Order: sequence, then C-alpha cells, then structure tokens
Amino acid sequence: CMGLQDVFFKMRLAFDSDAARAISKKIAATIYFHALETSCELARERGRHPSFADTRAANGELQFDAWGVTPDDAERWDGLRERIKQHGLRNSLLIAIAPTATIAAIAGCYECIEAQGCKLCKYLVDELKKLGLWTPEVRDEIKLADGSIQSIQTIPETLRHVYRTAWELPMRSLIDMAAERGAFIDQSASLNLFMESPSIGALSSMYMYA
Repeated sequence: CMGLQDVFFKMRLAFDSDAARAISKKIAATIYFHALETSCELARERGRHPSFADTRAANGELQFDAWGVTPDDAERWDGLRERIKQHGLRNSLLIAIAPTATIAAIAGCYECIEAQGCKLCKYLVDELKKLGLWTPEVRDEIKLADGSIQSIQTIPETLRHVYRTAWELPMRSLIDMAAERGAFIDQSASLNLFMESPSIGALSSMYMYA
C-alpha cells in the first residue's frame, strides 16, 4: 500500500481532514473485501486452508467484527460472509501494511500510508507554478525551512493547510486514521509518528493514546 498522501494531494485534502480519514478507511475496507473475496474463490477452486474450521471466519466473523465496527454497504459484506462460511478461505491471514520507502521512491509516490516528510513536494510545485509563485525566492524559503511552507505568507492559507509536513500534523490524527484502518487489517500495520520537540511527557501521552 503506497501513495495515500498522493491521493490526498490530488484531491487537495488536508491529511487530518474528515474527508481524508473517510477515504483512508474506504481504501482499507475495499482492499480487505477483495482480498477475502479472492481467497474465498481460491478456496472454492483449490480447497480451504487446513485450519479454517477452527477460525473465527468459519463462523462468519471477520476482522471488523472483532473491533465492533459495522462497515459501509453491510449487505454486500453479509453476502461475502455467507460465501466464506460456505466455501471457506484459502488464506489464514491476508492484510498487512508494510513500510515501502524504497519501492515508493522508485515508483515516484509517497511511502506507505505516511504523510509527507521534509522533501520538496511535486504537487505543491505544480500549484505554485499555476499561481505564479514558483520563484527563486520562494524556492529558497522552502529549502531553508526543510520543506515547510507555513511561514511563507505569500502562499495562500488553503495551500499551507493542505501541504503541512508530517512534523506539522497532529499525531492524534495519524493514530486515529490508523485505528480506523485497523478494523480491516488482520495482521499488522507500519506507522511512523513524528515529534519535532519530544519530551518524556509528550512521547508517553502519544504512545498511550496509540
């Protein structure tokens, strides 16, 4: 899973907006649905995995049920649930979000489900060019600020809000987003958290919230 930040930039959504959270959750649910559906088809063709009868899925319980979450389009999920009970699953586990730094760099997108770090953002460059703001002076200011544009008043506030770096986003929002994806992830998920001026109290609070 790569390029979530790219999606938000293309839709001009702030990473911590309600709309971005909804899209993140929908992507996770869609991936999980199709993984289950495909595994069920493989089970019908080749047989279920040996321990399927001992799993929660054999009784129709899926990952989000363990989290007390009701997915959107519940009727479609109920249909899949019945097919799984009937045919089984080929795979015992299906979904994990792994770090993808190297291959994301090769593919030219942001890694994993991460917010942008400190590198210059190509989407921001395109926006600034359209506004006639991609000047040597602005470029130098962005470089000196390690990719941050928050102190550059000539850039419109709407863009400054969307193009915050991971260091400028509230970590609570990244944790909330990860938790909402978690209902559709049956293994584990990589998540980086960022704190520019850490303290024992702030770190402890962040980890306890997570």
